[in-house]
Amino acid sequence: MVQVEADVRRGTTAAAGAHAAAAVAAIAVSTTDSAAAARTTWSAQRRRATILDPPAAKVYLGLAAALLRGLSASNSFYPWCCQGFIQPSMGVCGIRSARASMSAVAVVARQSQQLQRPQRPTYPGGLGRRLLLASGLAGVGLLQPQTDESRSAQVEQALGRANNLLYNPKRYRIFETSSRLFHDPEHRLLRGHASLLSSMPENCIFCVGEEHNHPMHHAAEFSLLKALVSQSPQHLPVALGLEMFDGTRDHKAALNDFVFGSDDLGDLKRRTSWDQNWGWPIRHWAKLLNYAKANRMQIIGLNCPWRVSDFVERNGINGLLGKPRFPEVDLLDPMHRHRFLKERYSQTVADAPSEQTISRIYQAQTLRDEWMAEQAAVHAQQVGGRLLCIMGRTHVAGRRAVPNRIHRRLGGKSGWAAPHTIILQGAEWQSKDCDLPTILGQDLPGTDEADWVWYTERKKGCSVN
Repeated sequence: MVQVEADVRRGTTAAAGAHAAAAVAAIAVSTTDSAAAARTTWSAQRRRATILDPPAAKVYLGLAAALLRGLSASNSFYPWCCQGFIQPSMGVCGIRSARASMSAVAVVARQSQQLQRPQRPTYPGGLGRRLLLASGLAGVGLLQPQTDESRSAQVEQALGRANNLLYNPKRYRIFETSSRLFHDPEHRLLRGHASLLSSMPENCIFCVGEEHNHPMHHAAEFSLLKALVSQSPQHLPVALGLEMFDGTRDHKAALNDFVFGSDDLGDLKRRTSWDQNWGWPIRHWAKLLNYAKANRMQIIGLNCPWRVSDFVERNGINGLLGKPRFPEVDLLDPMHRHRFLKERYSQTVADAPSEQTISRIYQAQTLRDEWMAEQAAVHAQQVGGRLLCIMGRTHVAGRRAVPNRIHRRLGGKSGWAAPHTIILQGAEWQSKDCDLPTILGQDLPGTDEADWVWYTERKKGCSVN
C-alpha cells in the first residue's frame, strides 16, 4: 500500500485532509495487482532518480524547489496545474505531500466531486509560459554565476534574466535612413563584406541612444559592441563610453581599476557612488561592463557630475563659463532648444514658474551634452580608434545634442568624420511571425534623425523590472 505523507508543518486545510484520507481508503481497496504495479513503478522511478550522484540530485531538487517557491511568492499568478495545491500561505514544505498524493486526489475528485479543477487561464502570445519561466528564474537566481557576490547583485542579475524572457529576441530590425532599407542585425552585423560595419572608417565614434531600463536595448548594445570588436583590426583600439559614469578623475580611476585591476562590480558601484549618482540597476549594463573587463577594453566616463548640473539648474551657468576644465557650452542652437523643450521637458515647461527657470533647465541639460561631447572628443584625439558611446536617446536623436557637439570639436581634425548615430526605438509588431515593425501614425525617420534606427519591441511593464 502506498502511504500518503501529509505535511503539517505549514498547515493544511480540512478539505485537503479529507482528500488525503479518502485517497488512502481508495488505494486500500485496490487490487493486489494494482498495488504491486504501483510498487514496481515507484521502484523504477527511484532507480532512475538515483542515477545522479547526491550532489547533482540536490542541485536539481533545489532548482525544482526554487521554481515552485518563485511561483508561490507571487500574489496574483499561479499556474493552473498548481492552483489546487499551492496557496499564498503555503511554503515549499507543503508541496511535497501534495505531489505525493496527486494521483490519489484525482481518484477522490472523480468520486466525490469535491475537488474542482480550476480553469486554465489564457495568455496572449505565450506570455503565460514566459511568466512561468520568469517566476522560476527569480527563484533560482542564487544558482547563477555571479561576478559580484553581494546579495543585491544576485537579485539584480536574477530579475534581469527573468525580465528578458518577456521579449522576443527575433524582433530586431535596423532601419538605415540613407538607403531606406531594413536589415536583420543577426546577419548584417556578422563579419564579411555584407556587414553594415565593413564600410566604417577606422577612426569613428558611435553614439547610441537608449531607453535606460529596456532589456532589449541593452542586448542590442551588447551585440553591437561584440560585432565592433570582432570586425576592427587588431592594431585599432576599441573603447566603451558610458553616460552612467562621470567624466571625472575619481571615476576614471575606478573604471581603470575595474577593467585592468582586480575590482569587481561591487567595488565599481561603491567607488562611483552608483546608486546616488545614477540610480538605475547596474544589471542593465553588467554584460557590457564584464565584457569590457574580460577584453581589457578601456571604459570612458562621459557624464557631467550631478552636483555641477544640479548647481546650474538652480543657479544658472553664467558664473561657470570659462573656468578651467569646464567645457565650451553652446546655448545658441534654436533647433536644439526647441526639440529639448518640446520632447523632453514639456511637462516641466508647463509647470515652470518663470522663463528663468526654463532657461536654467535647458542650460543644465546642454551642459550634460557638452560634457559628454568633450570626454568623447578628448579620448578620440589622444587615443584614436573606435569609441562606442552609450547614452540616453534624447542625447542622440536629431544629432544636435551630443553628436554635433563632438563633430564641432573634431571637425577640423584629419581622419575624423561626423559620429555615426544609432537610436534604439521600441515599436509595435504585427504578429509573432512578422519580421518588420509596424510604424503607426508616423513616417519612417530620415537622415536628420539618425544614421540607424534600431527597432525592438516596446518596453513592457513587469513586476520583476
